[in-house]
Amino acid sequence: MTDLLEKHYGIVERRVRITMRPTALNEAQAQALQVAVGTPGLYLIRIIFDQFDNIIEFDREFWRHDVLEVEVDTDTHGDVT
Repeated sequence: MTDLLEKHYGIVERRVRITMRPTALNEAQAQALQVAVGTPGLYLIRIIFDQFDNIIEFDREFWRHDVLEVEVDTDTHGDVT
């Protein structure tokens, strides 16, 4: 998708913001993740911005606390690793 956006539309991913926070899963989230209501989980929001600082992707996820490992590795033009 990233290549398609850049090659066909000139849209380049420049920046990603990831926000994570612990939460207790509500009924819908718990059912989807096959756990009990109130089970600890992780709520994640990921926003990807283009070269003009426009949002080009937005994602919300709920993760089970017992099956995740979070690793963040960023390298945008050698700025941060």
